[in-house]
Amino acid sequence: MKGFQKAYLRTLGKALDPAVIVGKGGVTPAVMEEVFRAFEREELIKVKFTHFKLKDEKDAMAAAIAEQSGAFMAGMVGHTALFYKQAANPEDRKITIPEEPEGELVGAGSSRTLQRASGK
Repeated sequence: MKGFQKAYLRTLGKALDPAVIVGKGGVTPAVMEEVFRAFEREELIKVKFTHFKLKDEKDAMAAAIAEQSGAFMAGMVGHTALFYKQAANPEDRKITIPEEPEGELVGAGSSRTLQRASGK
C-alpha cells in the first residue's frame, strides 16, 4: 500500500474509537476473536494496547494481529494501531481506497505538502 493510501486510511480512522483493547495478557485467542468480530462489522478498526510501554512490544503485537487477521496495519500512534481489511463481500465494502493521490506533492525535503487540485 502506498503512502498516500495509508494517509487516507489514517484520516478516516481519526474519528474512530478503539474497537478492541489489548490488555496485559497480550494478543490472546480471545483478543483475536474480538478482532475478527470487529472486522465483520467494519473494514477499518482501531486496536488499543494497554499495559505496554515499549514500542517494540506494541509493534510485535500489531504485526501478530495483522498476520492472524489478514489485515493491513495503516499506522500506529501512541498506544493505538489502525487496521484495514477489505470486506469479502463487495456489497459490504464501505471504503474505497484511492488509486492516485488527490493532488500533487510540492516543495522539497521534509516540508513537502499535498496541494489539492483547487490550489489550496
